[in-house]
Amino acid sequence: VLENISDAYLELAPDFTVRRANAMALRLAQRPEAEVLGSSYFALWPETEQEGSQHGPAVRQAMAERLPLHYVETYAPLDLWTEVHLYPSADGGLSCFYHDITAQKRAQARLAGS
Repeated sequence: VLENISDAYLELAPDFTVRRANAMALRLAQRPEAEVLGSSYFALWPETEQEGSQHGPAVRQAMAERLPLHYVETYAPLDLWTEVHLYPSADGGLSCFYHDITAQKRAQARLAGS
């Protein structure tokens, strides 16, 4: 099922290691599966820990507090806007869904500029 959805999906272990990534996640990340699986989320995407980013703090918060989170943020290294849903899993990990809303954000910016 996760291979057939349009959202990027990552499954993180309690130590933030990537256990699973669907094809859309690999495409958006521009990285091969062998590089992603088994690697630390924060080692793969260190920019998420930079000041001003919601991604790193939100992932850490959702994991620690075991509560779902939802937010929208841009990821500058890939010129990408995402709507993010984070869901704690029963085994202590985290399911992360990233919906690409870049086209919508660009259209909104064009309309605002007209």
